[in-house]
Amino acid sequence: MSILFFDIDGTIFDGDPQGIRPNVIKAIHETQQKGHICMICSGRPYSFIADNVKAIGFDGYVLANGAQVLYHDHNIVTHTFDQKKVKAFAADFDAHDYEYIIATSKQAYLKKSYVWMEEFYKTCNIETEKFIRDFQEEDYLNDVVKMELRFKSQKAIPHITKLTEGYDFLYEDGGMGLGEISCQGVDKGKGILETLKALNIPLSESYCFGDGANDLEMFKTVAHPIAMGNAIPAIKDLAEQICDTVANDGVASKLRELF
Repeated sequence: MSILFFDIDGTIFDGDPQGIRPNVIKAIHETQQKGHICMICSGRPYSFIADNVKAIGFDGYVLANGAQVLYHDHNIVTHTFDQKKVKAFAADFDAHDYEYIIATSKQAYLKKSYVWMEEFYKTCNIETEKFIRDFQEEDYLNDVVKMELRFKSQKAIPHITKLTEGYDFLYEDGGMGLGEISCQGVDKGKGILETLKALNIPLSESYCFGDGANDLEMFKTVAHPIAMGNAIPAIKDLAEQICDTVANDGVASKLRELF
């Protein structure tokens, strides 16, 4: 029995409004029917996993870049932010007029006035209508697994980096001013190792599919990393194999070849 970890964006989902294509879903089901475990391994928290992804029937999830691991309905581990840090981050973002979202192990909290982020998430196969828009600090404070924000200028990066010292702050260079904050030392690789230990599966039986920068630790961890044809060069350099692109259902083709 092997265990397979799948990134979402750029791996099994390419932005198609119809969601994940039937050919990929069928290949995942075929792999499961042969006795293998298939899990999502994503930077997304649970509240960002759309119903059309959950409906596929994955065996579990490594979420929020490893901050939370679920196997069927069982919570294997959850790493949360220090409450004082959450307050400090939120206060600073409010003062600088940054839009931000707070993700817990189950919910996402986004202020009603944050229209840009809401519209952005709608393009990412995220069900924004499920976000909590009317809330108090105590609703989320003891259960934060990830924060994301939109800052107005790249000049803000040094300030945010200093503010979030002791946490991992990742940001995109694409000009949109998007960043994400995670617990330091928590990543997809650590989440995978915690999964393998909990399920008593040897590392030699682990596979993954991915394409982007937040997949690097996953690729460094599993025994058999497989890069998408559309992956960034750093991911391809770590890959044991490279499959076709997400647009060409590369995951489906490679699953049928391997299993």
